[in-house]
Amino acid sequence: MLQQAGRQGGYHAFRRFRFAVLRKAGVLEDLIKLWLGHSQNLIDLYAAQLRYDETYRREWCEKAGLGFELGELGYKSEAPIRPLLVA
Repeated sequence: MLQQAGRQGGYHAFRRFRFAVLRKAGVLEDLIKLWLGHSQNLIDLYAAQLRYDETYRREWCEKAGLGFELGELGYKSEAPIRPLLVA
C-alpha cells in the first residue's frame, strides 16, 4: 500500500502508525494487542473473550477509524471506516 501511495516504509512502520491511531482514539489496550498480534501473551480471560465479540470490536473499529484513506491520487488522512470490511 505504501509503495502504491508513493511512500517508503515497511510493515513495522505501518504497525507503529496504526498503534498511534488506535491509542489516540482511546481503544482498549487489550484490543490493540489483539489486532496487532500480541494477544498470545495475554492471560486475562477478558482479553480472550474479545476475540469472539465481533460487535464490540466493530464498534471500536468505527470509533477509531483508519487514520488515512488511499485514493487514486495517494492517501488522505482521517478516513471514514466501512464497518463491513473490518473486525
